[in-house]
Amino acid sequence: MLPKKSSSNSKNFVKKVILILIGLCILLFVINYLKKSLFIIKNTICTHDSSPCSDSLQTKFAQSAEGKSLFSFSDSYAQELIKNNFPEIKSFQLQKKYFPPALVWQIFLRVPVAVIRADKDYQIDEDGVIIADNNTNVLPQLKVDVNFDHLDIGNRFSQEYIIKSLALIKFLKLNLLEPTEINVISKFSTEIKLKTGEILVFSTQEDGKNKLDSLQLIFSRAKIEGKKISYIDLRFDKPVIVYE
Repeated sequence: MLPKKSSSNSKNFVKKVILILIGLCILLFVINYLKKSLFIIKNTICTHDSSPCSDSLQTKFAQSAEGKSLFSFSDSYAQELIKNNFPEIKSFQLQKKYFPPALVWQIFLRVPVAVIRADKDYQIDEDGVIIADNNTNVLPQLKVDVNFDHLDIGNRFSQEYIIKSLALIKFLKLNLLEPTEINVISKFSTEIKLKTGEILVFSTQEDGKNKLDSLQLIFSRAKIEGKKISYIDLRFDKPVIVYE
């Protein structure tokens, strides 16, 4: 009789396990259903510099969330969404609100530093990303050692020497020097024309920021001596200066 009792206990145990598994499957199904039905995104909010985003950005964010659940917006999904659809955005912070379901985007826009010309003018930021196809701002013109028939919004220049040339624009402006034209001569040199007429030549094989102290000293000395500079070559340890 003992073996029969043991067999009966085994069958009961198997039944309990099966029931538990079925219960877990039903529970997971219900949870997944509730996630998708109860947490459908009802609203999207976009801010930039503590102000509402433009109408066009608000619309694009709303369309990207339409019919989606909050749980589908993982960090990796949000990163891909921004990368593929919003080239004008440099970085962002995303907050999820569950009652009612909403997405709150705080975005940080790319700032154009120059204009590059192909079939028309394109704005480019300090990271080498094409962010607009117009020249609404007074921006210096960037000339590179490659010709382009057309550029697309979101295209990126990854060449280090071009990125270093773009960085020089910011450094010069911080020192109250206004560039009007940046001519990337080669992988090794960039020529910059200032609004006041001077031409500066930098090496793109080193950090041009390190040359700015020398540059300020040169301009200060020329001003004291009453001289007008036309050309400064900063590629060497001792800058080459040409006066008018």
